[in-house]
Amino acid sequence: MKLLNKTSKYYAIAALLMFLIGSIVFYFALISFVDNDIKGKLDDAKQKLENQVAVFDSIPRVLFSLADNITLTKTDPHNFNTNSIIKDTILYDENEEHEVVHAMSIQFYAKSKYNTYRITIVKSAVENDDLIGAIGITLLALIISFLIVIYFVNRKISKIIWEPFYSSLDKIKKIDISNAQTISLENSDITEFSELNKALILMTDKIHADYKNLKEFTENASHEIQTPLAIIKTKLELLVQADNLEEEQMHNIQSVYDAANRLSKLNQSLILLTKIENHQFSEKGLINFSEKVLKQIANYKELVSAKKLNLITSVDDNVELKINTALSDILISNLLTNAIKHNIENGEIKIHLTQGSFMVSNSGASLQSRPSELFERFKKDKSASESLGLGLSIVKKICDTEQIQISYNFFEQYHVMELKF
Repeated sequence: MKLLNKTSKYYAIAALLMFLIGSIVFYFALISFVDNDIKGKLDDAKQKLENQVAVFDSIPRVLFSLADNITLTKTDPHNFNTNSIIKDTILYDENEEHEVVHAMSIQFYAKSKYNTYRITIVKSAVENDDLIGAIGITLLALIISFLIVIYFVNRKISKIIWEPFYSSLDKIKKIDISNAQTISLENSDITEFSELNKALILMTDKIHADYKNLKEFTENASHEIQTPLAIIKTKLELLVQADNLEEEQMHNIQSVYDAANRLSKLNQSLILLTKIENHQFSEKGLINFSEKVLKQIANYKELVSAKKLNLITSVDDNVELKINTALSDILISNLLTNAIKHNIENGEIKIHLTQGSFMVSNSGASLQSRPSELFERFKKDKSASESLGLGLSIVKKICDTEQIQISYNFFEQYHVMELKF
């Protein structure tokens, strides 16, 4: 979830809880106010009726408008009580048959010269209930409207505030490590964002410097190591041509030559992996992958024949792939080399290319190691002792860089490498 959406959600939840609690408090305060208002009116009516009874020993009809219902009942003078009782009650609505409404009543005693009366005054609370309902609906509408306004206003303000952050983030995403140009970030009057931009500029400058140093080291290592190795191999070849060498000496020289040759291949493979990881093959173009595959197959025909392998090909025409040209050659070459090297005598190699899929299969015994280890560096099957264990690592690294899916399966005595693009 984006930070903006998350903060907006929490603000909305906090505002909703605040308004909910406030609405409950307001509702009960409003009910209390309305009840007190009705009680005040009942007290006013009580005083007027007490005065009327004391003077006239009756209640004039005009005073019946003080309430919805007034009951006057003679009682024993011994029952006279100065206390009054106010309580909630119900009242039949004259406008609706058999319908009762909420009301409040007050019961008290009044004296005249001749009689003692128990008087009950009932006043309807319907108008007040309607008022509370109207206020509640209005308040709810205001709360919903306010929450909606707050949500969008907060999002708008947050977008403005966080704009420098998103701008910096967008530039960081587009950074090219091979380009030594210093990143340019927008100035911000927010202290935290300003410090973040300074840290990002320092970090990217250091990354560029480290990349440059690593690139120079890779290039220097490639040149400096290959040169003495080439000299060693040349000298060994001259020694092999000498006539006065014994068989044991020839064997030792051959072992040294093989070790030097292996070291040279190892150096080249590791340097290639480093270059791929450092995105030094950044140039991409739409190539005819079908032509590349057929060209590589032609290059390996003699090696296939020497190992007495049956080559079966099925290559669709004009299969195009957006990839670095050099990496495409390395990718195909390593897959074919792997299929030949780990094949059996008189075995088969099947090459199948279609739109979106490239499959290389070779016959052979089942793996003695875990298939998940095939693409790791220096991981190889126990039966392939002479292998460097870097060929499929290079293939996997190229596929990751070029966003190609690669998978391995062993099916009916065939090792199957499949690429999906």
